Amino acid sequence: MKKLILAEKPSVAKNIADATGAVRKNGYFEGNDYIITWAFGHLLQLYDAKDYDPEMKTWRMEKFPYIPESYQYKLKTDGKAKEKPDAGVVRQMNIIKNLAERPDVEGIISATDDDREGQIIADEILQYIQPGKPVERILLNEWTANEVRRGLDHLKPNEEMRPLQDAGFGRQIADWLIGINLTSVATLKCRTGRNSRLYNVGRVLMPTLKIIYDRDKEIRDFKVTKYYKLKGIFETDTKEKFEGIYYVEKNEKFDSPEELEQIKNRIVGHPAEIIEKKVTKQKEYAP
Repeated sequence: MKKLILAEKPSVAKNIADATGAVRKNGYFEGNDYIITWAFGHLLQLYDAKDYDPEMKTWRMEKFPYIPESYQYKLKTDGKAKEKPDAGVVRQMNIIKNLAERPDVEGIISATDDDREGQIIADEILQYIQPGKPVERILLNEWTANEVRRGLDHLKPNEEMRPLQDAGFGRQIADWLIGINLTSVATLKCRTGRNSRLYNVGRVLMPTLKIIYDRDKEIRDFKVTKYYKLKGIFETDTKEKFEGIYYVEKNEKFDSPEELEQIKNRIVGHPAEIIEKKVTKQKEYAP
């Protein structure tokens, strides 16, 4: 009997195959103990609103917010022809389903990335095809041969990953609810006369856009002002020189030079006492 390993992408499947001695077939690798296949990231996507209710093809304000009673998945649609599934996705999903249903496959190992997104990439597929076989999870940070073999010796039941799964599906549903409802309502509210453009609203899109907008506004509204600093060159008893800057409550910029001129006159030519010294080591990375 063998186990089917489902990787997140072809390159990871190849690493697992190299570690387990599996050879390339059409859409998968096969060895003595394991069959390895892959997804291309998400093979599935949530239904559109019109998939639940054909009347949602036409947006009307009274229909929003639209919240389905349950959330269903369909094969990822073609990038150009949105009404039909992507041909490559259909082909790969059929390969995964046929392999999972093989009589000599006793169980499935989810080998997607060790995060909430990776978790649901496999879980979506398994919920969709319903193989009815036990599912285990391999958790690795790197896909070297030694790490793969070690991970296969320390598998976890996929049920233990439920919190990560909930986080992933929760993120998906939140994105769907915000995107579908607010994009529709914003577009309807802003539609006037010849203006029929789509106003995209998203959980990540809008906060990011706001950050860019705030920064742009800050630059546009910036007012040039003159300020003054007091710098001094100090010399130690051993004739070492260093530069010091006058601060008040962590502020070294002053509107008026008069106060700084008075301080300068009081300290020039006089000895100073160091009352505190602090050295901090920092790493500065290339941008």
